[in-house]
Amino acid sequence: MSSVPAGWYKDPADTSTQRYWDGEGWLGKAIPADAVPPDGPPAAEPEPPAPDPSSQPTIPTGTAVAPPAWGQPPPGWGAPPAQPLPGPPPGWGAPPSSPGGPAAPASGPVPGPPPGWAPQPPPPPGWQPPPGWQPPPGMQPPPGMQPPPGMQP
Repeated sequence: MSSVPAGWYKDPADTSTQRYWDGEGWLGKAIPADAVPPDGPPAAEPEPPAPDPSSQPTIPTGTAVAPPAWGQPPPGWGAPPAQPLPGPPPGWGAPPSSPGGPAAPASGPVPGPPPGWAPQPPPPPGWQPPPGWQPPPGMQPPPGMQPPPGMQP
């Protein structure tokens, strides 16, 4: 038991507020330190309303319910409707036959690069990538090209 009598005191957790000490513990919500406290202890805080049992799903007693796995839809959602995969664009030829078997003959010419496309020339001597540029993971610079100082290939 504490030797401090019941009353309003500065809250030790936040000295800009005060709370009521009942001799055993702090009661109620804190009020500003400069506010005039009421006589006696603070009014009792109302209990939060209990959840409405009719809004909760009912699970029969003795039924084991596992939480859904990550990435899985909640129970009862079902699978999404199946959608057919699109076929290859016209002119791409037939897909190869079963693994290990001969490839199916193409049903037409294989399309080339789009109009206006051309291979890019190599960079001029001494060219450096912009500051902060990093190659994609697993990518190595072309033969003869050195990474800029401070960058690891």
